[in-house]
Amino acid sequence: MKFKMSVTGLALSVVAVFTAYVSVQYNPEGDFETKRNYDGKSVAITAYKGSSPIISIPPVINRMPVTVIGEGAFKDHTGLTSITIPDSVWRIGDWAFAGCIGLTDVTIGSGVTVIGDYAFAGCSGLRSINIPGSVTKVGNYAFFECNGLTDVTIGKRVTEIGYGAFLNCTSLANIIIPDSVTAIRNGAFSICDSLTSITIPDSVMVIGNGAFSNCASLTKIIVSPNNQNYSSRDGVLYNKEQTMLIQVPGGIKGSFTVPDSVMYIYHGAFTFCKSLTDIAIPDSVMGIGERVFYHCYNLTGITVSPNNQNYSSRDGVLYDKEQTLLIQAPGAMGGSFTVPDSVTAIDEGAFISCRNLTSVNIGHNVTVIDDLAFSYCFGLTSVTVGNNVMEIGNGAFYYCTSLTNVTIGNGVTEIGNGAFSNCTSLTSITVLAVTPPALGWVNIFEETHSNLRIEVPAANVEAYKAAPEWREFADRITAIR
Repeated sequence: MKFKMSVTGLALSVVAVFTAYVSVQYNPEGDFETKRNYDGKSVAITAYKGSSPIISIPPVINRMPVTVIGEGAFKDHTGLTSITIPDSVWRIGDWAFAGCIGLTDVTIGSGVTVIGDYAFAGCSGLRSINIPGSVTKVGNYAFFECNGLTDVTIGKRVTEIGYGAFLNCTSLANIIIPDSVTAIRNGAFSICDSLTSITIPDSVMVIGNGAFSNCASLTKIIVSPNNQNYSSRDGVLYNKEQTMLIQVPGGIKGSFTVPDSVMYIYHGAFTFCKSLTDIAIPDSVMGIGERVFYHCYNLTGITVSPNNQNYSSRDGVLYDKEQTLLIQAPGAMGGSFTVPDSVTAIDEGAFISCRNLTSVNIGHNVTVIDDLAFSYCFGLTSVTVGNNVMEIGNGAFYYCTSLTNVTIGNGVTEIGNGAFSNCTSLTSITVLAVTPPALGWVNIFEETHSNLRIEVPAANVEAYKAAPEWREFADRITAIR
């Protein structure tokens, strides 16, 4: 009987030791590097040297409380699957767990008040996260590209959701913003493709530019009627008085008429509304921000009320009132386009992502082609630039992958950075200017065709080859045939 009892006791001891080993997957002394915090009474974890996939961070190391997870402490530990952060920690540092692609389970202790910038960026295996009630700030890009994340619970003391905090969380379908939040920063929920609706509580005082942009399934932005700064109407976000249209949800389909109360359309308000087909702008609109209609691939026309004193339209294209500035061509524009003679400037991104556009004739009255004007026009094959164009902006024809030949008139004096970068089919550029134009120093002809030929006036070939900006292309420069 005694022998049986001792065997049982030995078995229980082995189980107890084994259980303790399994539950503690680290060596506090050897697996963690630490440094003393400024108070001299606590430590921050600065690095993890172990290899265990399951970690429960000890609240005390070397008899000192662990209060901070330092910058990049666990960064790129791809084998890490589970982390438990103790209640003693008040800050999760910048980049602390960034790139931990195998991480699926995170428990954040009740003492954490700050989640740092990029803290969990790129943790693509993470499926859900519970941000406890102690946290007051979710840092910039804290969960950037956590594209497996489907559910987020935000604690009721969070006051700020940082820039791009959940940017490109493409699987995020459910999130509730608590009524403690006062600021949602730029791009906070941008490219959350699975998000279908979002509710803004009455506490929110600041919504940053593009906070909900490019959310392909988003059809409704709902604002609490008690909010003193913002309002919603038919799922669209406005300021309280509805004089400013701030954000149209990316999943909206068909036609949209801007209400008569609107005086200003905010930056990027319609950007990436990929299923939008028509937009009507009333006479009340006095200002239109930047990048408002970018990447609206199926937009066939922008129509402006003839009574509008600031803007006009012609054949579905948006202009200023005098039609001297071409502001925006609809994304679905196809075939050939000739810029009207009245136009003197083509605005930034005016033809961006007009993927069915095949050729453009830019007349002799245009003097400026602004940045990104024809970028991402994948179907564009040829361009003729008139003699009065003096400036071709940065990235003006960036990523026009079908573009094969370009003729630039004799008035050009400056060609910006990356103007023809990634035009992978570009084999011929003819520049008629006698004096070599100034070139931006960055990627002018990067990723163009290996057989690219630059033709210039015969009398000026040597001048082009000797010009500092053109020297690196000397072997491609030849006389116009």
